[in-house]
Amino acid sequence: MSSRLPERIDPERLVQQGQVLKGRFELAQMARLSALLADESGSVEFELVFGRDAEKRPVVQSHVSADLRLTCQRCLEPVIQEVDSRTTLGLVTGLDEARDLPEEYESLLLEEPTVSVRDMVEEDLLLAIPAFPRHASACSKHAETGGEEVESRSANPFSVLGTLKNGKLNTEH
Repeated sequence: MSSRLPERIDPERLVQQGQVLKGRFELAQMARLSALLADESGSVEFELVFGRDAEKRPVVQSHVSADLRLTCQRCLEPVIQEVDSRTTLGLVTGLDEARDLPEEYESLLLEEPTVSVRDMVEEDLLLAIPAFPRHASACSKHAETGGEEVESRSANPFSVLGTLKNGKLNTEH
């Protein structure tokens, strides 16, 4: 393993060699992930172990860890999501091969001879983000209401339709 990572790798060759890639990327360098972050600061550390599983399938054992600053979907304030993800990627060249992978594997479809290391790591992070990030404990705005939704006190804008339906339209408000 060299101290400088290549931008693109040939995963099949690295499987044959039993290589291990370790490194770090800045979160701001990941365009798809950056669009989901409240703050792009920070980095992701990763380790990619290339080899074969018990059935001699080519696989990559992926481990990524990062603290992602997301937006809480309850209070819209920043929330830190700790990611420590371990994934087994099965290297496949077609959809039939992907269907034959064990359920616990993710597939890495090799459409080209080389793949981007950054894209592999970014994909792992994207899969680790919850659909609706929220604070683990009560949010500040949510706590102020006692955890209950505050009922709107304003008049129902459709109440006029109810009076029209009943044939009574009162123009005085």
